[in-house]
Amino acid sequence: MKALGRLAAEYVLGIVAAAVMLPALAALITSLLVLGQSSWTGVLNDNASRTCLYGTGIAVVAWLLLGLLCRRFARVDGAQPGTYGELVEAFARLHARVQAAGASGTRSAAVDLAVAEATEQCAFVRSKLVDRPQPIGAEWLLANGYVDLWKRIHRTEEALLMIEPEPDLLRDGLHDDARLHNSRIAGGDLLLRRLGGAIAMISPRVAAFLSDDARRGIPPVNAGAAGAGGTATETGAAATGDLSAGTAPPPGPPASGAVSDEARSLLRQVRLAINEYRDSRREGLVRARNNLYATVVFTGLTGYVLLVIAIIAGAKPKQIVAAASFYLVGGLVGLCRELSRASSDTTLQDDFGFGVARLIHTPLFSGLAAVGGVVLTSIFPALIPPSGSATGAAGTSTHQILDLTQIFDLSRNQGGFVIAAVFGLSPNLLLSRLQRQVEQFKTDLKSSETGESGGQAGGG
Repeated sequence: MKALGRLAAEYVLGIVAAAVMLPALAALITSLLVLGQSSWTGVLNDNASRTCLYGTGIAVVAWLLLGLLCRRFARVDGAQPGTYGELVEAFARLHARVQAAGASGTRSAAVDLAVAEATEQCAFVRSKLVDRPQPIGAEWLLANGYVDLWKRIHRTEEALLMIEPEPDLLRDGLHDDARLHNSRIAGGDLLLRRLGGAIAMISPRVAAFLSDDARRGIPPVNAGAAGAGGTATETGAAATGDLSAGTAPPPGPPASGAVSDEARSLLRQVRLAINEYRDSRREGLVRARNNLYATVVFTGLTGYVLLVIAIIAGAKPKQIVAAASFYLVGGLVGLCRELSRASSDTTLQDDFGFGVARLIHTPLFSGLAAVGGVVLTSIFPALIPPSGSATGAAGTSTHQILDLTQIFDLSRNQGGFVIAAVFGLSPNLLLSRLQRQVEQFKTDLKSSETGESGGQAGGG
């Protein structure tokens, strides 16, 4: 029974995933039935109402069958395979680190709390990524579940900073320094100074390898701390990593257990700020992608309703051919523009399917804009008030106004192809702001990682 329930849930979510194709299927099948009247007339298309009814019914059946092929979008490993692979890799690294921390012999109340938090978060991520059978649900179809898993992995990383030995802390600190160096995170300078101060508490020798901005957070060493072996200036230069002063950096703390809770807390706060920044960008990408998919579905249904109204109103096959021709011209122009934009996209970041949604959206919106543009430009002269040579003897406009039968007649309105091509570019212009926002999210994610984002220090 559980297996049947799982299959049923997968199928329902597969139908939801395939809904984006339903308007296109309905419009295609209904148009073919209308065009087939010139060579064959039967029970499927002997009148307008029946044509629309059967066209819709056949499309619904095709949609239900397509839902079988889209069941993978209900699974965590099928909806976003690339993101799933990154999460599995990140979990494998963290799981080993959590196990090592849990087996540590040195325990305290703070360590026990951090181990418990990291273990609980890891157990949740494991139940979603590794345990069998893997979960299914709308959160994978909508991609919100992946963002939640990234958040939990990040909470695990942050808890480990309160447990890990000194070498791992230094590795994480240097990694975060590289991530912050060219990032767009608000308050990044303050975070770098806090990071530099924390690293200096752990190992002044390693602090010499921090970026200049991070080293500004290292407090100067006073004269009392200089000791008999050197001046305050020499010791301060060594602590801040100024190797040109001619003094060797002082040694670090005698043991990893000497790492203060203050240093760990500073490192954890810096990591939290980076993780929250990246999580917010991922959430923005997911929202933009889901909103675009919903817009595609509802706009496609609206366009199909207009097609049904035109058929029931008595549109002839040649008029449907003309409208389809204008639609295809606009759609192809929009796709060419999308191809040009995609070829110039050099930001290699997972967009949770936004690019696919835009690819589906482009021919739909461009095609509808093309058909609407042909109609608007044909009736626009009627809106111009008569004046001068444009008026006849009775003061009426002499502009030739085409009715809908003439507008959708390729023998009379061949100029409509040019108009359709021009209007086919309009959706790209209208949605450029959304595209710029998405590209900004992707750039922000890219700027807050290093070239070794897949390393052990974590690149989520």
